[in-house]
Amino acid sequence: MKSSAIAMFLGILICGAAAADPAASVPESTAQDTSAFFKEPAWLGQKYFGANEFAKLDALVADLTKSGTRTDDGRFALYLLTLKLDEWLKLWTAEDDKSMNDKLEAWKQEFPDSSLQPIVAAMHMQATAWRVRGLGYASTVTEEGWRLFRERNNRAWNILIDHKKESAAIPTWYELAISIGIDANIPDDTLRKLFDEGIHRHPGYHPIYFTFARQFAPRWGGNYADADEFILQQTAAKTNPEGEILYARLYWLIDQYENGSPGFFEDSLVSWPRMRKGFERMMAAYPKSAWNQANFAMFACRARDATTYGLLRPKINAGQFEAAAPDGISLEVCDARFMKTT
Repeated sequence: MKSSAIAMFLGILICGAAAADPAASVPESTAQDTSAFFKEPAWLGQKYFGANEFAKLDALVADLTKSGTRTDDGRFALYLLTLKLDEWLKLWTAEDDKSMNDKLEAWKQEFPDSSLQPIVAAMHMQATAWRVRGLGYASTVTEEGWRLFRERNNRAWNILIDHKKESAAIPTWYELAISIGIDANIPDDTLRKLFDEGIHRHPGYHPIYFTFARQFAPRWGGNYADADEFILQQTAAKTNPEGEILYARLYWLIDQYENGSPGFFEDSLVSWPRMRKGFERMMAAYPKSAWNQANFAMFACRARDATTYGLLRPKINAGQFEAAAPDGISLEVCDARFMKTT
């Protein structure tokens, strides 16, 4: 591994970058117990992969897949592990690709039956696709960038499809296949079949929903009507084990994709009473989550629900609220909106 890659790896491990899950994107505390942190799956996943301890990594992922372990805010520990690996892979440069390919090949040679290795290999290929495309608007992408982007996403797609039999037992396979499939312009009906299969096989695994729902966000070419149809359908589906919590999470997701649009409650088809019910049940299920509670209060403020905001206000973690709130929304603004002043 080259020195630049080592530095990036250590930086991610030490800093513990925030999760990218649109429905829960910051840690519960910045002063977490160090000893506990080094036992968390997100840390262990990076540690084992960085040290080429592939047997331990495969075993950890198999355990998390079977147990469905969650954090205090309801996120899946497996998701956080694979997310951190994906974040690290996105930091590698073209000069580092040979080192990564050698690492992946060593894993494959040592454990040819690994269910996780093809998933990580596809992650890396998708990361290189986005590297050549760039993160700007489509108008900024060069002709060569688009060609390489398509070629690499198709290669990533083929890696996943070729190893579906052994790898789809891990819910991450469906999450990644949908993500890569969207980027590779795989037909909509194929992706929908994968989504339906994924949530049937892995009920309640949020990242599968979140990745598929990306296409319904106006920012990504979708619209609120299609988003609402999808959300209502999935909330009512027999494959949904969480009831109204899923309604709240999916509309929370769409709002995050739209960067907390000021017109969210006017422009979308969201029902605030129903979203509020989902948050209430979420807090009952995960009462320790200051992050979920801060977002609940933030949405109550934006929905101009004075009663709910007033009930939540004494319990709000100010730092979590500021991290959750979009531009133009703050505790000062919400207090001025609802609270009596002297």
